[in-house]
Amino acid sequence: MNGSRITPILKPKSEFYKKYHHKPIVEMLEDHHFTVIETPIDDEDIVHFEEHKKFILENVGLSDIPFNVKKEFSAEYALSSITSVFVEGRYTRTPTGEKMYGSYFYYFYKEGFLPSGYKVNRRTYADRVTRLTFLKTFEKQAIMFKKEIE
Repeated sequence: MNGSRITPILKPKSEFYKKYHHKPIVEMLEDHHFTVIETPIDDEDIVHFEEHKKFILENVGLSDIPFNVKKEFSAEYALSSITSVFVEGRYTRTPTGEKMYGSYFYYFYKEGFLPSGYKVNRRTYADRVTRLTFLKTFEKQAIMFKKEIE
C-alpha cells in the first residue's frame, strides 16, 4: 500500500446540499423564484394526525408532540413564454384515493405549451423520487434557472 491513495467511502456534501437538506423543499423552491401553490390541509389530514398523536400518547407516553405536516404542492418556474419547469410534492395514494402518509415523492419536469393548448417537449428529470434524490437532481439541473445558487 506504499504510495497508494485511500479513497473516502462517503463523498463530501455540496454547498447546495448543506444549505438545503434541512430546509423544507417549498422554501428552497421559493429561494429559486418558483411560484409555489400548497394544497391546504383537509379533514383527512387532521383525522390522520390526531389518530397518530393518540397512538404516540398511548404507546410512547409523549403528549405534546409538534407535527411538521407535509402538504402536497405544485411549483412552477417559467423559462420562456411557452416553457416552464415544474416540481410537485405528492403523497402516494391508495387505489381509492386516500393518502398514504408514510410515502411522499417528488416529481420534477420541464414542459412546453403551444397556444393551441397542446403540451410539447416534456422532459422528466425526476419521477417519484425521495427528497435526497430530488435535491441531487435539482442541483444538477439548477443552471436552467438562470440564477446562481447561493
